[in-house]
Amino acid sequence: QISSRIQAVKAAIAYVKILDLKQRESFLNDLENKIGLPATHPSLMLDWDQVGLLASEGVTIGSHTVNHPVLSQVSEEVAGFEIEESKRILEEKTGRKINTFAYPNGTQGDFSPVTIDLLRRSGYVAAVTTMRGVNRSGCDLFRLQRTGVYLTDSITDIQCKFALESLL
Repeated sequence: QISSRIQAVKAAIAYVKILDLKQRESFLNDLENKIGLPATHPSLMLDWDQVGLLASEGVTIGSHTVNHPVLSQVSEEVAGFEIEESKRILEEKTGRKINTFAYPNGTQGDFSPVTIDLLRRSGYVAAVTTMRGVNRSGCDLFRLQRTGVYLTDSITDIQCKFALESLL
């Protein structure tokens, strides 16, 4: 029973990710009304004071859009707004130059050459995907791969992940 609930939640998340902003808001409002609980949890996101503290401590802050659309599924105008506005807001809030980006969802189909061109024109120097792998010298800085590290991972788990990824 728990596994079927987990599968249902994963299916709902996958579905919501491909909706445009109005459809997503409508779906989440309906969900909230049906289950009687907020569909989002405010403590899952950093507040501006926390972001500022991280930036002041030297943590690189990158942007990720304003409304989390799949950039390959929206118009060039909408994608440009999402990319530029998220950068502008973060620079204003942190007082730091923002030049790195994380693609919403981050799979190969979630961004395009047009997206990369928009990022370059907006002053970004690199962007990360959610595709697993190791980045070697000379790799495409707008298609950086990553290795997932989770709260449940031990130091040994993390070391093994990095070692295995480096062999691929």
